[in-house]
Amino acid sequence: MIKDLNSEWRKTTVELLEPYTDRCEGSFIEVKESSVVWQYRDCDHEMGKSFANVMTIDLENSLKKLNLNIINGKGYVEIKPKGISKGSFASYILKEELKKAKKPDLIICIGDDIADEEMFKYIQKVRPKLHNFIANSKAYSITVGKKPSNAQYYVDNSLQVKELLDGFMQITLRKRNAHSLFDLKNNNDSTSEKSISSNNSSKTKESHLNKNVNLDNV
Repeated sequence: MIKDLNSEWRKTTVELLEPYTDRCEGSFIEVKESSVVWQYRDCDHEMGKSFANVMTIDLENSLKKLNLNIINGKGYVEIKPKGISKGSFASYILKEELKKAKKPDLIICIGDDIADEEMFKYIQKVRPKLHNFIANSKAYSITVGKKPSNAQYYVDNSLQVKELLDGFMQITLRKRNAHSLFDLKNNNDSTSEKSISSNNSSKTKESHLNKNVNLDNV
């Protein structure tokens, strides 16, 4: 996706991460094709988080000339070149589908981490333009957990993500010509209604898909 990607930055990054790995028991370095990740999910959470916060500041100072993004996520710190994100990948997928004359009428992005925010931003940006390519198209971004986010909606936990997907499965298995989000909202099945209903007013039933708080308003 990014032409002429220089990999020299990975060696420098690994050298900076090694002292933290030696001091934080259970942590390890994962070198990927387009990123380097310091994982501390198997460490004591408080100790790992403390190391991650210090490390992030250190990396931002040491790597500031290399055009990299440092992401302090849930159980990890990820370092990667700018321009590589879930948002750019979502853009790539959609453009490739349109090139193949495939026109998805429903796009849903779900995530629970800071790394998902670029994907949510992209969905918010592209939503008004979708009608130029796909009539009656819908695009939704959903974060897991109520928190400031660029996502349009939220669900409380991963179990409610499953409930939402189960609702889509029930619609898909029906012998109907249209399988859109509109059908799901109007599905009489209690599981689907519980998963997708809106909570725009106090009269609405308790919702598992709620309007989220945008970072710009915080």
